[in-house]
Amino acid sequence: MQMMKMASWLTAWYNDHKASCEKNHDGSANSMESDADALKIFWRSEEKCGLRYTTVLSDGDTKVVNNLNNAKVYGDNTDIVKEECIKTSVSTTL
Repeated sequence: MQMMKMASWLTAWYNDHKASCEKNHDGSANSMESDADALKIFWRSEEKCGLRYTTVLSDGDTKVVNNLNNAKVYGDNTDIVKEECIKTSVSTTL
């Protein structure tokens, strides 16, 4: 029963938001981390959403975060940090 309530809530949320949401990526979830896509998402976040992403949840690869910081997407005074996924941290520790 709880799952049905969640599905109903999600369907309602989706129907309310689909007109204002736009698809911004074609491809697999892994390819979403590409530098070009990440830069695009970060650069437009202030203009389109009025926010800055300052933390990236990642699977151990620091390349994208380093490239975002090198591009200074939010200027010289804002660094983007990387947090490890819990699953990755636990599996590599075991």
